Amino acid sequence: MQGYTGVIFFGMETNVANAENRYWVAQCATSGGTYVDLAGSSFRPDTANDCGAIDIYRPTDRFVRVEGSTDSSSFVGAIFALLYGGIRKGPVDDDTAINDGTKIVLISPAEDAASEGE
Repeated sequence: MQGYTGVIFFGMETNVANAENRYWVAQCATSGGTYVDLAGSSFRPDTANDCGAIDIYRPTDRFVRVEGSTDSSSFVGAIFALLYGGIRKGPVDDDTAINDGTKIVLISPAEDAASEGE
């Protein structure tokens, strides 16, 4: 979450009818540490082929993730994370720091025709 204000997790799933599937969000101060569940972040689909979203605004730890559980052997789903509220940083003075030949980062580029090899 470094540099972002929040994240929305979108969950879409296909499950066996009557299965009890549940998602929730947990956070941690380090990427390999112990994650702790966030109160009120639990989402349980009402029916098969349901979808939903959980919006976490200003989490107190840097790392957040979605966790889940099911009481069925058939659990197929997808979770997408959308970070938002990025902190805008000013331009970098040294071009070589942002163009190493394999990666180009354009910061507030001028409008003009894109030219190859210039």
